[in-house]
Amino acid sequence: MENRYAKVEGHVNIVRDLKTNAIINTDFQGFKNYVSSKNKRATDKKVMNDLIDDVKNLKESIEEIKLLLKSTLNGSWRFKTRKRF
Repeated sequence: MENRYAKVEGHVNIVRDLKTNAIINTDFQGFKNYVSSKNKRATDKKVMNDLIDDVKNLKESIEEIKLLLKSTLNGSWRFKTRKRF
């Protein structure tokens, strides 16, 4: 049986497929580390986006509470300053 792969000179984990002429990285642990790192970055990005959304929602809620307090205080102030006959 003919050897299908040839080592690429100067590279430990890279071979050339002699049938298709493709370059193949055989560093499986490096690939697993890459996938793990990529998944962690995706998870971290989702967590960050969720936190940003939470902060936006809190800001909107605080603004709404401020408006309600202002309208309540303005209504109370007007009620107290009305002249009674």
